[in-house]
Amino acid sequence: MTGYTIGHPYCPACKKRYAGEWGEKGPACDCNERAAPDTNPKTAIGLTKPSLRAIPPAALLHLGRAMSNGEGKYGLFNWREHAVSSSVYYDAALRHLLAWWDGENEAPDSGVHHLAHVMACCAIVLDAMESGKLNDDRGLPGPFPELVEGYTRST
Repeated sequence: MTGYTIGHPYCPACKKRYAGEWGEKGPACDCNERAAPDTNPKTAIGLTKPSLRAIPPAALLHLGRAMSNGEGKYGLFNWREHAVSSSVYYDAALRHLLAWWDGENEAPDSGVHHLAHVMACCAIVLDAMESGKLNDDRGLPGPFPELVEGYTRST
């Protein structure tokens, strides 16, 4: 969006005058704060909340299909009633990811995109973790993060 004219001509965060163009953080400004796009008091409060605008809507639709498929098989929010194990969802996510990588887009049993099933596995593990229902049965921490850093070529 260009031609920003509503509101104050200065960034509310740093008080510098901005150019009037929309940047990634709102009206163009080089400060690290997201500028308010208007003067509505709800906006100031809303900008303090976690932003969800970077989530692609198409991904949510695919995720919804995978979650609905799981609901039909296992029940809605079953992982909040019964603990789930990290290893089970890791294996399932990796199987779906590898099937997709090997050229298959949809899981034959559900007709749902394999990547949607990967997202569903990750969503369930995260929700189970936040709900106190995750059996974190991962092995002992290994050297993988350090190896990636060591093998990463500098640009």
